[in-house]
Amino acid sequence: MAAASPPYLLFSLDGKAKPLKSVPKNNGATILIGPEGDFTDEEMECAITRGAHIVSLGRYTYRSEVAAMLAVALVQYELGELGP
Repeated sequence: MAAASPPYLLFSLDGKAKPLKSVPKNNGATILIGPEGDFTDEEMECAITRGAHIVSLGRYTYRSEVAAMLAVALVQYELGELGP
């Protein structure tokens, strides 16, 4: 298994989460999706201290398995990997 690589994108319901477009682009990302009810404050703080970007999936709330698929699709789109 390959090691997780930056940028670390923690998708959260937190009101301070920023849009994915605001994260510097890289050639890949590690996506973090929380459980139902979102990450705890301690988990978010731990991720931030390790350089994670707290990003949003917008104003809607998704089940974790849907959020994971949506996050992957959005990251691929932002990296330009969905087109010719």
